[in-house]
Amino acid sequence: MTEGNDSTIVVINDDQAQLHLTAALLERAGYRVVRFSAPEEALDALAQISPVHLIVTDLHMPQLDGWRLCRLLRSPIYARLNRVPILVLSATFSGADAEEITLDLGANGFLPIPYDATTFLGCVRKLLSGQAPSARVRVLIVSGDPVETANMARAVEAAGWSASVASSVQDAAQLLRERSFDTAILDYDLRELGDDGLLRHIKGPGSGTVVICLARDIAGSWALTRMKQGADGYLHKPCEGEHLVALCEKARRERALLRVEELLELRTQQLRQADAQLLHVLESLPDMVLVHDEQGVILHVNETVARQLGWPAQALCGRSMETIEDCEGRGQVSGGTEDQPVETVYVTSRGERLPVEVRERPIVFEGRSAVLTVARDVSQRKQAEAERATLEEQLRHTQKMEAIGELAGGIAHDVNNLLMVIGGHAELLKGRVPQDEPVMRSVSAIQAAVERGKQLTEQLLGFARRGQHQRVPVDIHRVIQDITFVLAETIDRRIRIETNFEASQFQVLGDPSQLEQVVLNLALNARDAMLEGGRLEFRTHIVTVEAHTSRPAELSPGRYLVLRVSDTGIGIRPEIRSRIFEPFFTTKERSKSSGMGLAMVYGIVKNHGGAIEVESVVGQGTTMCVWLPVADETGSTATLQPEPPMAERSPCILVVDDEPMVREVAAELLRQLGYVVEVAVDGQEAVDRYRGRPGTFDVVLLDLVMPRLSGLDCFRALQAIDPQVRVLVCTGYERDRVAQSLLDMGAKGLIRKPYTLAELGRAVREVLGHIPP
Repeated sequence: MTEGNDSTIVVINDDQAQLHLTAALLERAGYRVVRFSAPEEALDALAQISPVHLIVTDLHMPQLDGWRLCRLLRSPIYARLNRVPILVLSATFSGADAEEITLDLGANGFLPIPYDATTFLGCVRKLLSGQAPSARVRVLIVSGDPVETANMARAVEAAGWSASVASSVQDAAQLLRERSFDTAILDYDLRELGDDGLLRHIKGPGSGTVVICLARDIAGSWALTRMKQGADGYLHKPCEGEHLVALCEKARRERALLRVEELLELRTQQLRQADAQLLHVLESLPDMVLVHDEQGVILHVNETVARQLGWPAQALCGRSMETIEDCEGRGQVSGGTEDQPVETVYVTSRGERLPVEVRERPIVFEGRSAVLTVARDVSQRKQAEAERATLEEQLRHTQKMEAIGELAGGIAHDVNNLLMVIGGHAELLKGRVPQDEPVMRSVSAIQAAVERGKQLTEQLLGFARRGQHQRVPVDIHRVIQDITFVLAETIDRRIRIETNFEASQFQVLGDPSQLEQVVLNLALNARDAMLEGGRLEFRTHIVTVEAHTSRPAELSPGRYLVLRVSDTGIGIRPEIRSRIFEPFFTTKERSKSSGMGLAMVYGIVKNHGGAIEVESVVGQGTTMCVWLPVADETGSTATLQPEPPMAERSPCILVVDDEPMVREVAAELLRQLGYVVEVAVDGQEAVDRYRGRPGTFDVVLLDLVMPRLSGLDCFRALQAIDPQVRVLVCTGYERDRVAQSLLDMGAKGLIRKPYTLAELGRAVREVLGHIPP
């Protein structure tokens, strides 16, 4: 709500924020406001502004401060403005001394910053209404002449001051003990004042009292002595009252100016100390601190800049920021604030690139506009982020390959069931049709297709990490030597084969044939990458992976044998590098590759508890790094215990499988082999049949993946019924962990789908321990 008056108020402040705030408060209250950023500008314009009802000025300003401005506005030069009230605001000086000095120099009000709006506007209203006159000066008059004392007292009080009168030195001393005085008028015609004891007492240390000396006969030596003793002025008697008051005012203003100089000097010393402390803090900061002007010329740097960039501080001052900014990142810093930092790159004196996070803010440096830049070295953070990104990428890749492996394993299992049905019926058809019938050619073609499908599912299962047959110590160096012996006789003579065995412990625990497949596939891929010849190197060494090691991410802590298979071929393009281990992905012609070689390598290595990485540069070659856990000193293999001979009867076999077609073809094949066969649709039915007819079943042909009761749970239940139960495990996978668990628990054999009639007969005979009639 406005106050509804037409008063014009002049506001002077070099701080734009304070100028805007002060003017906005006044304008909101309904006053007309004229703004100035400098006293010089205001003094030039005040002659054209009429009328002026109030002047609001800052105290601490460059060139011309508020104190001197007040003195000018009260001088004859600006007589028109002598009676305009002045309100002084100060964020630099405060307290009774600053207020007293300000009022002595002609101001009518003093307000320290910060202030609240209510206090400020209340002070403005008082000054505009004349309710806040200039400070009331307390004057002590010491004189022995009653008439002259009365005249001086009237003149002092007419000026708005208060007067206290003493007719003797003793009375004056008593008054000085009771109160303080701003001005003292000493009439030296009072003989008691002749020894100057009272003058010296009034002008003691720290005194701000102005002293004016009076006498009828004043010689030059007398006046000089009084001035040396601290008097601020002297006057011949008799004197006009107005003349006396004017001399007092002049002396008070001169005294105020001296105190201003003292305060400014004290403030300057404080600022210098603060600057020195600030400089010490800046030099101690771990961040780089630079000050540059608006053209980018460096004005100051701290020691951290010199230490991290390798530039001496004196060498950078006066140079452009382009000296240390990377040319690609130059210009990106603009817009960075304390709350919104930006990232750019600085360049050291050695030409090294240093990533930094920059914050900027405008400042005044050595009296001119400048920019303060605080730059923080983020190279370690960048490195950590890169390492984290690498780990995340490795994790995503591992998860993707795991998902693909699960899919491949599931597909292989289902395909094996289909192949089992197709191959089984082909076997049955082959046994029922004469060999010279034309249809036998179709049966043979079906069996050949089933065999090809079986090989393909074996590759898929290898990738799916479900094909580890054995866990025995394998000499990797011997495997490499055997492979290179064969390669030397078969590959292009322009390819030079080298081996470099640095591993002191060269045995790993796993399947020998599968590890041979790993080495052979990597060698063949390297061969295919060197169409014009080159160098194929096999290198081994031992690496200990600690708990905090970040590469490869999927490895557990322990000792690993690292096999590096390197070629100098065409390399792998970055955009396809992450896909080379996927099933059926290949850059070769389809007629030359199934795309399963590296996928199978990946699955075998992962199934052996290892990892595989690829390093490649297009046009320079590729290195495949295979990490395999080093074997322990001990190893064991499962052995089959011989079974007692069976009774002379046709053995009865219980076929347990949830797939109807697989179950039926298995039963038909067994019947064709001469066995008595019964079937169960799942594990629970098999347990119920076995419990209900003890001693009936000689062999249980048990599938692993079934609803209600899995193959593993079914086997446990059968063993609980009959510890001597003969179980032949049937699986669409190779010997995976579940199948191996059943063998370790006492299962008598393992057969993998799809199987032939001969394979099934051989497996059953091994379980039975004799050939049935």
